[in-house]
Amino acid sequence: PYGRIVFEDDPTYSIDTSYGSSQNPIIIRNAEEFVEVTGSSNSTPIQLPYETTIHGTYRLVSDIDMTAFSSQIITLPSTQKAFSGTLYGNGFTITGLSLSYNGRNLSYGLFKSIEPYVVYNGQGTIVQTYSPKITGLNIEVGSNLLAGDTIFVGTLAGYVKDALLINISLDYSNGAMVQGRNFTGSLAGVVAGS
Repeated sequence: PYGRIVFEDDPTYSIDTSYGSSQNPIIIRNAEEFVEVTGSSNSTPIQLPYETTIHGTYRLVSDIDMTAFSSQIITLPSTQKAFSGTLYGNGFTITGLSLSYNGRNLSYGLFKSIEPYVVYNGQGTIVQTYSPKITGLNIEVGSNLLAGDTIFVGTLAGYVKDALLINISLDYSNGAMVQGRNFTGSLAGVVAGS
């Protein structure tokens, strides 16, 4: 099938080369592309399974300046979605991140939550589980992260479950703070699971 390499010597073995797979990650060069691939735009290159979940494989190839998208006027689509994919930060930095949410919400951060995405068959049996992974990402917080009436609040995500987070760096050197209702942390409000 399209987007898959099948080997002649062993036709049961193949490599997924479809856009957004681990062999062909979605490249993010700037803030506009971050918003595009985590949003619900009609021009998003891959179809997201649900409007509330982001999965696939992503790779930053430069620093990302989020200053223009960090106001109350423009909402980052990722703040309303669970991340269940893989994000390779490659040591690059997301700068100017300032988030604010005035309503009631369960979870809030750059991603609403980071948790596995589970695929079920028609009988309710688990077919596959996609475990999230984020590596080599630096975040410089531009100003405060405010979500006063939200239960779980964190810079990366409000809620993290069964995720692999490696070499994540947060910079609050400008005196920014994180504010939430119950469970609030610099990286995540709550980290659960293995």
